[in-house]
Amino acid sequence: MGHAQSAVWVKLPTTGLLWLSSAALYIAALANPAVVIDHQSANTWPGWALLLLGWLPLTSAAIGWYANPAFLLSWLLRSRGCDREDLLTATFALSLSLWVLVDRKVVVSEAPTYGAITHLGLGYWLWVGAMLANLATAALAFQPQPPVE
Repeated sequence: MGHAQSAVWVKLPTTGLLWLSSAALYIAALANPAVVIDHQSANTWPGWALLLLGWLPLTSAAIGWYANPAFLLSWLLRSRGCDREDLLTATFALSLSLWVLVDRKVVVSEAPTYGAITHLGLGYWLWVGAMLANLATAALAFQPQPPVE
């Protein structure tokens, strides 16, 4: 078996395991507390609630939520063999997921009223881990094309 064939042989199981890790982390993030609002344990939001409601309203507080569709788009692009676009989208998804570290507020009512994120829970960090595993999968799948002469 040549070097190129062995590299592909190792790459396929590795990208599959990373993809499964990414999916498992994402699902685990939905089931865990993601943020605490205004230092009140009664205001602990699980990941699934943020997924369902995080896009409301379309303001800077919702920017991090857009990592979710970017994450799913990355999976779709990978399944279609669009490795370059997958890598760019996975990088964008990770960047969006980190927005919460910059803008620590979330909409808490339809008014809209904002609350300060005072604690990032396990769900948030699992979500970021899913984005990282997704980016690692995209990076391993990416095969730059040699320049055409």
